[in-house]
Amino acid sequence: MVIEWKKIEDEPEKDIKIVGQFLLDNKNKIEALEKELADSETHRDELKSNLNEANNKIMELEEKTNEQTEKLVDLEKNFDLLQNEKKDASDLLEKTETELKNIQKEKEEFQNLINQEKAQACDLQATNEQLTNKLQEFESQIQDISNELNAKTLALEKVEESLKNLPELQNTLESKDKELEEKINEIKTLSGIIEEKNDLINQISEELKQKKDESMGLFERVKERDAKIEGLSSKIPKTPALSPAPAAGNPSASPVDATWMQEDIPFKILLVQGDELREAEGFTSDQVAIIVDKQNSKIWVWKGSTASIMNAVKASTRAPTVRSTLMLYNWKIEFIDQGKEPNDFPLKTIA
Repeated sequence: MVIEWKKIEDEPEKDIKIVGQFLLDNKNKIEALEKELADSETHRDELKSNLNEANNKIMELEEKTNEQTEKLVDLEKNFDLLQNEKKDASDLLEKTETELKNIQKEKEEFQNLINQEKAQACDLQATNEQLTNKLQEFESQIQDISNELNAKTLALEKVEESLKNLPELQNTLESKDKELEEKINEIKTLSGIIEEKNDLINQISEELKQKKDESMGLFERVKERDAKIEGLSSKIPKTPALSPAPAAGNPSASPVDATWMQEDIPFKILLVQGDELREAEGFTSDQVAIIVDKQNSKIWVWKGSTASIMNAVKASTRAPTVRSTLMLYNWKIEFIDQGKEPNDFPLKTIA
């Protein structure tokens, strides 16, 4: 049936004949459109809920990124403290160098320096490992953030496809997209900051490696000088003699004299306490000890696992003085750490 719409518009109050099936068809179409509209509103509410969840997750990621940045700042402060400790140890070595006057004292100077560099290299290596672990954690977290952003991007693409036929909802989602894009840009900015920190960590690692190489070169020079001094020491007769009396008020004087060598005591233990040496019967993990070992003709410098690095440096300086005081010029001085004692170490059990 053809409806003359023009006549209806001219006389809208006039009754016209319409086939009932046409009205039924229009009724079905109207009901279908109403149902489709209701489904669209339900789908729109679901999309809004998904967008809110995505925004919450992005805020959580931003908080995690801020926490990692604060940890990196703390790590840089710890590195500065380590540099200050290194400077203090260097100043102490410069002071001891002025007291060296002959070949034996020159050897002691190099030995002290290599021990200090060895301790610092261990500390710097540990710091380097910590920085490497932190870097790996940052890279893992950045990867996780990237994966989540990719997942959110795919979800947004699906949402955009489902909204092509819904102009009103599309306008609302466009504003949400702009907000999400701003959040993504902020995350990218934070990622750039993290990359800059990573570059700084790599630069510090290179400097640590360079310091280690310099320490190894210094160690080789000390070994060459030790060989020369050992050659000279082998020409000195091994005869016991009385040690010279220590100068009054001299904190470097050893509490051991040469008369002890004639006593029936296998070894003597000296503890480093500040600038003094004190005779003791034992030692603990937080101390540094000098052990004069008759049986093996050695002077051991033993460092406990929690002992101060400064005390270890002082002990390495005092050990040659003890050897000179006892006139044991051809005795070897060996440096050991707790837990790495060799078989000929005179004390098997450490208190």
